[in-house]
Amino acid sequence: MAAACLPWLLLSPGAGAEELEDAASQAWSSTALSVLHGKAEVVSDEAVWNYRLEHLSSDHRGMVFVLLEHLRDNRDYEESYMELVGRLSLGNLSGRKLSVGPVSDVHLAFTEELGRAPDYDFNNHLYGLGLDIAVPGLDYFQTNVFYADNEYGQADVRLELVYGRVFELGNQVLIIDGLADWSSAEADKAASFRFNPQLRMDVGRWWGLPPRSIEAGIEYSWWHNKYGLKNIAGLDTDESAVSLLLMVYLQ
Repeated sequence: MAAACLPWLLLSPGAGAEELEDAASQAWSSTALSVLHGKAEVVSDEAVWNYRLEHLSSDHRGMVFVLLEHLRDNRDYEESYMELVGRLSLGNLSGRKLSVGPVSDVHLAFTEELGRAPDYDFNNHLYGLGLDIAVPGLDYFQTNVFYADNEYGQADVRLELVYGRVFELGNQVLIIDGLADWSSAEADKAASFRFNPQLRMDVGRWWGLPPRSIEAGIEYSWWHNKYGLKNIAGLDTDESAVSLLLMVYLQ
């Protein structure tokens, strides 16, 4: 956790002991391993296993999110994906209050995407701005708008939303979170839209484990023009798939 926070601490030369102690008190991190089983209708019509390792580190200066993902079906089709996301709080870095209305902060945002699939590898660089927005009924709601410098194909514009809420239903703890993203149409691809919510239950508490240790539930994926594909003979490029999900927190 401390190592992930160092880049933001080092952005403020001459920070005193009080500033460093305050930053450390606001810092936290989380790492989780997820296993999903379902279907990925566009890339494979077989049942697939999807393995994800996710890490999030955050302090008052911003956050870093890392995703490692590997998908495999029953016929040995495989693809891998890595994503590195960073957001720097302009309000906290400048010492100025940037909130207005429901917007609580403005961020510099970047994303690095690396993917590998049969006959297709890519490395894309995304740069943009993000907002933290207070939305009634949600614990968090964040947006990012990116200019995407794609390794193959034309650059495009992307809009990303992430959200989440933890709530109780009876004596059970439920978690709803997920993302939605849109990418613009360009000469070499169609516009695409993805909606990817999860509903999980804190099942670890059934065995006396600490809160949010093991969660189980489902993930739904709706992806219009997946990967920007459209009008390909014999291939439906819209995906609608439900997967069973088990998530274990490693820290």
